[in-house]
Amino acid sequence: MKQNKVVILDLGSVVKAGFGGDEQPLILKDFEKEDKAKLFKSGSVVDQGVLSAEISQIYKELPGNIDPSEHAVVLTELINPVTRTREQLCEILFEEFHAPLLWGASQPYLSFLSLKKPTGCLLECGADYTQIVCVENSLTIPNTANRIPLGGNILNTYIGTVLNQVHKLSNLPKRELIQVKEKFSYVVGCDAIFSMFSTQQNSPFQIVPESINLGGQSVNIANERFQFAEPLFASHLVDLDLYPSVSALLWGSLSKFEVDLQRLMLNNIVVTGGSTMIPGFLERFQHEFVPVVEKNINFARNAICVNISHHPHALTSAWVGASLASTAENFFESGVTNAEYMESGPEAYFRKCY
Repeated sequence: MKQNKVVILDLGSVVKAGFGGDEQPLILKDFEKEDKAKLFKSGSVVDQGVLSAEISQIYKELPGNIDPSEHAVVLTELINPVTRTREQLCEILFEEFHAPLLWGASQPYLSFLSLKKPTGCLLECGADYTQIVCVENSLTIPNTANRIPLGGNILNTYIGTVLNQVHKLSNLPKRELIQVKEKFSYVVGCDAIFSMFSTQQNSPFQIVPESINLGGQSVNIANERFQFAEPLFASHLVDLDLYPSVSALLWGSLSKFEVDLQRLMLNNIVVTGGSTMIPGFLERFQHEFVPVVEKNINFARNAICVNISHHPHALTSAWVGASLASTAENFFESGVTNAEYMESGPEAYFRKCY
């Protein structure tokens, strides 16, 4: 096989594409901010024709006027991906674009891989899901990967609810809700956040309002900014009572390890994804997670070292990891060739990429 540059595709709410070995993607398309139709809903393809057309457009926009049949592809995937979605992506890439080789891996795994650390745990809060994966010696540990349907899109909807309650604004376009989330959201639980927006003559809890144009009118955002991200820690606010909290989800994965590996994992927890970048998130998450650990550990508390940090490329971490993976010496032996797909169908991909 002629080993041209590998095409890296991260087809989330923000589409990222580029070439393997590059440090960052060449193409970034935010479907939500552009009010474009989503490619996926709850992990399922919304319209295969639309998805195919978008992938075709990506190939056209990549520099070099590339021939898709001459470039292997890496896909980023959800944890526990929808089988039919994987089948459709195989159909599009192998049958329509004649990709010579395809390899895929979970987004959290690839995000952790991009850190070039052999062992640790990664929590990713994406558009539709919060996902967790634990890695030992650069391999995903079976039965520790998990996800819950809590992500940025639910926050967008909840922000709309809060704005309607406080300012009587309804049916705001998604791009305006995202703008509010990115500009005004702060996580309750960090005193520094309150003082940052306090006036000297008022109490620390009296927030200086900031204005924004929403729905054609000027709106002052004040204390309600602290409600916007609260569903990340209080899932009952968005009717997800049956699911564990993010802290409980993480501990559910870490609790499956022997003590020595558990201690190592606790010292190497990384968070990534747009919602984790909301100011105060890391402090609040640490504040809530440490008591969960202390309640459940099987070793002395003075031996606990919980280290939680932000991924340095929080918005592109999975793509960066996929780019790095494509440069491995055995990459072209790890993927599924077009010939293997034509002989065995999607099962060939399922066997190699899991």
